[in-house]
Amino acid sequence: METNLELIQSLDRFRRILVFYDDCAESLPVVTKFLRSFLQIKTPNSSLPTMELMAILRHEKPNIVYYLRHYCADDTMRMLSLLKMDYKKAQRRIEQLSQYRSITRVKRFNSEGF
Repeated sequence: METNLELIQSLDRFRRILVFYDDCAESLPVVTKFLRSFLQIKTPNSSLPTMELMAILRHEKPNIVYYLRHYCADDTMRMLSLLKMDYKKAQRRIEQLSQYRSITRVKRFNSEGF
């Protein structure tokens, strides 16, 4: 499984959003900006884990998903708010992507001889 750096960085941003922003309307601009940038990522060898992110967001920040659906004028944001997936499966998929990141860091570290 090959994962690009931009996707990994975006997943890190998503984790920070979950930790540092409350589940309230004031967080909506940050989340919508993140989702717009996330959807721009090009992944040639795999699909974006969009359903996984939305499942995690729905579970951990349900009010934000509600606001996405009911208060965003953007059809894309409304469509994203309707995506559903099992929360545990979503977590496993994101963890797999994170493990890949750790493995590539170790390989790069070892290949550079440090």
